[in-house]
Amino acid sequence: MKILFLGGTSFLGYHTVQAALDSGHEVTLFNRGKTSARPFGDAVEYLIGDRDPRDPSGSGGLSVLEGAREWDAIVDVNGYVPRLVKAAVELLAERCDSYLYVSTISVYAGPIPRGITEEAPHLTMEDPTDEEIMANYGALKSLCEAEVRKRCAEKLTIVRPGIVAGPRDYTDRFTYWVQAAAQQGEHMLSPGDPGDPFQVIDARDLGKWMVHLLETKTRGVFNACGPSNTCTVGDMIEACLQGTASSAHATWLPWAFLEEGGVEAWTDLPMCVPPSHEVSLIRTVDSSKAYAAGLSIRPLCETARDTLAWLKVDLPSREKPNLKAGMSRERANQVLATWLASNPL
Repeated sequence: MKILFLGGTSFLGYHTVQAALDSGHEVTLFNRGKTSARPFGDAVEYLIGDRDPRDPSGSGGLSVLEGAREWDAIVDVNGYVPRLVKAAVELLAERCDSYLYVSTISVYAGPIPRGITEEAPHLTMEDPTDEEIMANYGALKSLCEAEVRKRCAEKLTIVRPGIVAGPRDYTDRFTYWVQAAAQQGEHMLSPGDPGDPFQVIDARDLGKWMVHLLETKTRGVFNACGPSNTCTVGDMIEACLQGTASSAHATWLPWAFLEEGGVEAWTDLPMCVPPSHEVSLIRTVDSSKAYAAGLSIRPLCETARDTLAWLKVDLPSREKPNLKAGMSRERANQVLATWLASNPL
């Protein structure tokens, strides 16, 4: 197939492009060229531009995509603003056989029930012209979904991931736990109850599956969040310990103790929250439709192993050589020491 990616050089987009190349497809990338100038060498075609015509660089918006050229499939990896998604789909929808839009489980309105499915209600916005992405991320994505539905429903696939992990993940959320496991020491701070639910999916598995959806022309809306009933926080911690060949063992600290000590769920301990937290059940999303449509996932310890290998190369090259997510290692050790002083093992 000939596939056009809007985005495609950062994290999930990068791995999806790589999966398309591995399957022998012909790939064109449209993006700003800022994340990485030519990450795939000469294996793909690069079209440079900013999809926002208001961009002060004067890139001309989507002008480089204008004309009669057609693709078999178009993948919108980085559509966050309805105005820009609308412009792209108006220009491109009639020039492809398949249109895949990457959305998010953040579109769902609370309270989130256990095992939420694709039919659940969405967030809404009082002012749909508000383009502040961080403040309105889920609601904006919902509006973006509406734009692509209006114009190419018969050829549309919408994928709603949750937490995505693996090499090139610059959010550092899962990476925090990989690094924590890899640190030398007897104990690894582990929050709450090891039986608490947890969901994460490797970007490489997600990317490979999305290419499969295009190859099979599979339409519809799919949650894609990893196992909904079988994975726990304890499994995640153990996968990180195993994947990094760590000699440490998980030391479980109750949420009450952590909160009394000023440790913040999710912020200080990425992706981890107590059962009473408002986002707790978002880790039980029903992804059975995706599995029925061919999604398969690798062992999480493999994701941890490969994330550590990537981190060892990437972290020294960062402008600020530290992770973006989670508390510092020094603070984590202090919290552990305080707990162990009163609760010796």
